[in-house]
Amino acid sequence: MANFLRKLLTPFPLLTLAASMVTLWITGIWWIVLLGLLAAGIITVQSVLSEGQDAIDAPQSDSFELAPLHPQLKIKFRSILEEKDRIIKELRECGEDTFLKPEEISAQVNELVASYYDLLLKIEKIRPFIDQGSVSAVKRSIEELRAQIGSCSDDVTRENLALALKNKTDQLGSLNELTRYKDRVESQLINLLSTLNSLYVRIVQLKISPDSSADPTSEIKESIDNMLLDVQISEKISREFHRILNGNAV
Repeated sequence: MANFLRKLLTPFPLLTLAASMVTLWITGIWWIVLLGLLAAGIITVQSVLSEGQDAIDAPQSDSFELAPLHPQLKIKFRSILEEKDRIIKELRECGEDTFLKPEEISAQVNELVASYYDLLLKIEKIRPFIDQGSVSAVKRSIEELRAQIGSCSDDVTRENLALALKNKTDQLGSLNELTRYKDRVESQLINLLSTLNSLYVRIVQLKISPDSSADPTSEIKESIDNMLLDVQISEKISREFHRILNGNAV
């Protein structure tokens, strides 16, 4: 209902109503206003239905470019896209007797998959900084600095070396932290695939045996919301990534 009212207050329905009021004022034919209300209602309903179908149809799986992803992630994410497409297909075929709101669920599924895709792209940007070679190079630098400090007799030189050691140690801590974030996000892909599969089974179940005693849309949306919470770590990854680029990189 809220969506209908929001669409009703857009330019085209309002112009239709205004035109009918002007016609009433000029001609005095009162039923013109009823026609205006009917026309505005039809325009609004069509707009709501069109928005719902757009939510179901987009984004399509071919809008995700898999080439930038690591080969293993590419395989996992392709499976996620296939599961997403199965869900969207089932939602398109849902009837009113399922007590579902297909457009709301479709929009949220698309948002979930797109959010994880963006998160994976961020991981690919930081991957060169946290590969084994880069981390090993930082560790070697730390060992070399420690050795130089141990053999240095000049106080000023020792102080400069100690500062460099602290910077390298902080950098190694950031790299290790980023590695943990990367591992967590990659492991969440398995959980995401499992969640989407469960959603698909639940939707099929509701199509076969509709349940009017509960609100399946809220149930499904809550499950997706729980997954969306994990996407918030992308902000942390982004901050750490930029911090490394802005002065702590090798």
